[in-house]
Amino acid sequence: MPYADGDVNNVGDAVKPGTSFTYKWYIPESSGPPRHGPNCVNFMYHSAVDPVRDVYSGLAGPIVVCKKGILSNNESRTDSVEREFALLFQAFDENQSWYLQQNIQEYCPNADTSTPEFEESNKYDSINAYIFNNIPGLVANSGDNIAWYIMGLGESEDIHTVHFHGHTYTYRNGRTHAGDVMEVFPGTYETVEMFASNPGTWLFHCHVGQHMADGMVATYTILP
Repeated sequence: MPYADGDVNNVGDAVKPGTSFTYKWYIPESSGPPRHGPNCVNFMYHSAVDPVRDVYSGLAGPIVVCKKGILSNNESRTDSVEREFALLFQAFDENQSWYLQQNIQEYCPNADTSTPEFEESNKYDSINAYIFNNIPGLVANSGDNIAWYIMGLGESEDIHTVHFHGHTYTYRNGRTHAGDVMEVFPGTYETVEMFASNPGTWLFHCHVGQHMADGMVATYTILP
């Protein structure tokens, strides 16, 4: 999906701290949802200015593209989907974040940052950069249709198997199939939908044992 920044010098490619910039994305039909697929699909944004350091500083997220007529004038969905949740599965390495020195000064100014133990402590398997069930806002009502935008980034070890407890999802791309586990690799993204019919607080996680043990675990809640 190409974008235009309105300036021949491409000043919008890097946005300086404390400033803002508006990008205009041009969406060809080939980038839209497939004819027999969901009404909205996600792509993934990540910074290309300094891809490694920028992504490990948080410059990544979903870009959602919908079929014509699915969004109202206030950009809310007009179809049967009541909730949309985006999940990024990635092993974060904050040693490569732009904020490393700032975080050291604010949170551990007396730490010995020269040790392998300190470096290892800044690496963690995360969902949306959160570990051990700290993701806020994953709440829906029984009877809701949920669109899950699943993304993966990172290094060679970022091979994840995303497992939902409590419900199955549907994946539509010409054919429809149900499942509760999907594979996620660096640079991949998928859209699946889930009908919330089983009230409770349910686990989802990466099924790779070490990733789960390191914190790639969270919950979503379906209210009665």
